[in-house]
Amino acid sequence: MMSASVPTLHSYAQYLASIRQAFGLPAAPQAADAAASAGSPSERAFTGCAGAADPAPWQSRRYAVGQRFQHGPHLPEMLVLPAGAFCMGAHPLDPDAVSDERPRHAVRLHRPFAIGCTPVTFDQWDACLAAGGTRHRPPDASWGRGARPVIHVNWFDAEEYVAWLSRETGERYRLLTEAEWEYACWGGAPQHGRFPWGDDYGLRQLHQHAWSAGNSGYRSHPVAQKTANGFGLHDMLGNVWEWVADHYARHGGDRPDGAVAHRSASRSASCVIRGGSWLDAPEHIRPSARRSHQPMHRAYHLGLRVAMDLPPASGSA
Repeated sequence: MMSASVPTLHSYAQYLASIRQAFGLPAAPQAADAAASAGSPSERAFTGCAGAADPAPWQSRRYAVGQRFQHGPHLPEMLVLPAGAFCMGAHPLDPDAVSDERPRHAVRLHRPFAIGCTPVTFDQWDACLAAGGTRHRPPDASWGRGARPVIHVNWFDAEEYVAWLSRETGERYRLLTEAEWEYACWGGAPQHGRFPWGDDYGLRQLHQHAWSAGNSGYRSHPVAQKTANGFGLHDMLGNVWEWVADHYARHGGDRPDGAVAHRSASRSASCVIRGGSWLDAPEHIRPSARRSHQPMHRAYHLGLRVAMDLPPASGSA
């Protein structure tokens, strides 16, 4: 099991301040918050949304923010992320951004959710195959299976996998929304630059965090070999592109609550992929970079990562 610390409340406060500054908003009031004074992550302190309209504190039956869990030895390891706010879309000064990464806009995720600590691996996919959850056995390009991210899976394959996880565990597994993916990719870092580590395109920083065309040897690599982001997630950038739940639209993730922003009734509508891959140059390995493919498309640089809705405690909001 991998270990990583959850960002502190102090880092959340700095993160919030950067968001407010970017949008020209006044500084958040210093609300008295028992959880904050205790040093634990607080959704209210993080978002600065204190007030009479606040919902009751969200609680789960079994899961807490920062908790890692795994429902089985061949199932994805998950991490509970806090609710929070962030700026979605390209940094205004990013020279590599294209039009469908703009405009930058505020998004607030109202509830915590769980996310896979890594992309889904061949081991995890093959467990689904062995259990009859799918009939698709994706090829591995002769690179090996095991802990490498599964490749050659299309959007419908990904939906089939999360449906199997849900049946196996009794929980609600799904693909990430595009907004959730970008929020998770930033890892709680202040959004002052194009990357969670700042503006540096230098190979040292990029190679420390991601597999790209510059260091991959033009193949995928076992997950979790690169430095985790601030939330403790590996391979959010590079290694393989990841399918998300949204169908493609010119301006992505434009719902302020971070829900699926675009869903088409057509089975041929293009779906969004995020994160860049071992095949891509640095300009494609940024949190705001987005592409799309037909949902039946399978490729040797395309995989998935899963999310899970957390069951609320009885009687909670």
